[in-house]
Amino acid sequence: PLTGAHDLMLRAPEWARLHQPDVVVRIGSSPTSKALRQWLEGHPPEHHILIDPHRGWNEASFTLTEVLHGPPGDLCGATVRRLGELGLGRGSSGWTRAWLEADAGAQREIDAIVDSGPLLEAGVARALGRVLGPDTLLMVANSMPVRDVDSFWPPDSGCGAVFANRGANGIDGLVSTAVGLQLGDPASRPICLLTGDLALLHDVGALLSAAGTGVDMTVVVPDNGGGGIFSFLPVSGAVSGEDFLRLFHTPPEVDLAGLGEIEGVTLHRATDIGELVTALGTSIGRAGVDLIRVEVDTGLNVAQHRLIVERVTATLEVPGGER
Repeated sequence: PLTGAHDLMLRAPEWARLHQPDVVVRIGSSPTSKALRQWLEGHPPEHHILIDPHRGWNEASFTLTEVLHGPPGDLCGATVRRLGELGLGRGSSGWTRAWLEADAGAQREIDAIVDSGPLLEAGVARALGRVLGPDTLLMVANSMPVRDVDSFWPPDSGCGAVFANRGANGIDGLVSTAVGLQLGDPASRPICLLTGDLALLHDVGALLSAAGTGVDMTVVVPDNGGGGIFSFLPVSGAVSGEDFLRLFHTPPEVDLAGLGEIEGVTLHRATDIGELVTALGTSIGRAGVDLIRVEVDTGLNVAQHRLIVERVTATLEVPGGER
């Protein structure tokens, strides 16, 4: 069983306190979710096991109790088989059922808000999770795109594989990475790149040359006119409007519509989920570069994110902490 809204669910403090795990198994790097990381730091499990096949020791919180070096698939497969022998099958515990029921409630709240409001960043990430199938790759940019996928991606998505460049310089070579992933894929699956406007412009040179490579790439850009992530941080209320805009939001003063003039690039504009789904259906699987631009109002986007957190928390934090 999978849950997709854990980042939102763990922002409900009483529910998170009552649903702590005894054992955590992590594969690879530290999680993107700040809520998940802080939850594990505040409520350390008895066993926190890292499966680290590359011996990278990517650990920001220092809460690990064991580290295993080996193929994750083999280790997880052996664990599942052993649990089956012990009669601990899928969804067999009350703890697991509580998580799945809470996630189902959170998913309903996300759908209700996203489907009834304007197309903003949460809706873009959610639509991609529903549209992209096993024959499509997804590349996700740093900043808000990777966080929106972490928070709003539906748990039953059938996307073939998801990639991201993480680290201090994860913005570098973003478009180039997506092009290389598609051209190097043994099955020649098309790729969709979800990126903000600043990250796209940072590697716009790769976009200029991509069309001549024969790549099959769809670029989806929630265009909020700068660094929208800073509007979620305390600095947005600590710095005056004009200074915040200049120093943190950093509007690029470049009209992304002009990128549609590049030879081999087809520009689409989506103002609602229906138009986004139609554009994706037209572009994915067609050779060349398709750029789908979704104009996003930063103020509305922040308000929608906060409303989703409030609604999900309200569904979990009932009197006495019981569902």
